[in-house]
Amino acid sequence: MKRIAIALLSALAVSGCSTPPDAINLDALNVSGRTQIGEELIVKQQSLGTKMYGVEMHTYQWPGVYIEGRFKGESVTVKLNDSANILNIIVDDRAPIILNRPGLISHRIDGLGQGEHTIRLEKRTETQGTTGTFWGFSLPDGGKPLPAPLPRARQIEFIGDSDMVGYGNTSTKRDCTKSEVFETTDSQQAYPAQVARTYNADFQLNAYSGIGIVRNYDGMEPDRPMPVLYPRVLFNDPTPYDRKGWTPQVIVVALGGNDFSTPLKPGEKWKDVAALRTDWETTFVKFLSDIRAQNPDAFLIMGALETFNADYLAATKSVLAARKVAGDARIDLVTYPQLELTACDWHPSLNDHKTMKNIVEAFIDQQPDIWQGK
Repeated sequence: MKRIAIALLSALAVSGCSTPPDAINLDALNVSGRTQIGEELIVKQQSLGTKMYGVEMHTYQWPGVYIEGRFKGESVTVKLNDSANILNIIVDDRAPIILNRPGLISHRIDGLGQGEHTIRLEKRTETQGTTGTFWGFSLPDGGKPLPAPLPRARQIEFIGDSDMVGYGNTSTKRDCTKSEVFETTDSQQAYPAQVARTYNADFQLNAYSGIGIVRNYDGMEPDRPMPVLYPRVLFNDPTPYDRKGWTPQVIVVALGGNDFSTPLKPGEKWKDVAALRTDWETTFVKFLSDIRAQNPDAFLIMGALETFNADYLAATKSVLAARKVAGDARIDLVTYPQLELTACDWHPSLNDHKTMKNIVEAFIDQQPDIWQGK
């Protein structure tokens, strides 16, 4: 959905997020992850008259989003409006430049040399209530835009909760404040991103901490379980995600721990755990059926923790069996052993993410046709 906004160049210049009159926008991009595309109509007041042009913007909220471009020249500027996230900027194979909730900013990187370069912007953190917006890469006069990095032939999608997000995964302690959870969450070091890098695959990380199939952690946000949020581009906007160009060969779904992790409360719609499990299984089967309808050729990998909760593990196996009875031959289950859980709030540590990465990769490597020849 396109959204048009009018802005005077002089107003943008005061804010520090302007495009100089001689700047060249890097329009060819590889964008992976769900973004809402809008257009900013910039009005430039020049001595010879008024010039107007459109700049494509990407508003993001799901974790793990990244945007890539290519150019030739010594400098590049990253334009953002993001007061909510910590982001990486990576040029070629250099160490990441880290921006911590930068706000409205034009961040220029100089001294890159006259050769060809690749630039990548990565979202590290989780922001359930706010969004950020990428306003583009731009080059000074003399820079040359190059064709975007080709979308990778392999695509893999991850659908899950905090374990996939990388909730507090870089923390060395379990007791964390909310601020510490935010600062130590790095989705680019979580196991989904690691698996994608192993196979040189583009990835989507459609995960949300605390989310369940029918019941979120401790019964919170009862109207926003994963089957409700999953179709959306942004959490608070019902606009559906346009899947054009996104045809993953592999989809990893690891959900359900939150549904069974806390006792039912008075007023919740299930009279007991047996009723919760019945609803959970029915809803999960339908959710997987919907995913299959959208991705008829993908291999679906379900993930579950072996030692977390007996009801959860048994229900997961029941859902898998139901899908196989329905004739789905390209679905299976991997299980994760007892983990360290030494990161924030007893979440997986970086070592745990390596363990889960290795388990998923071992399964993928056992399926000779899983990438469909790509």
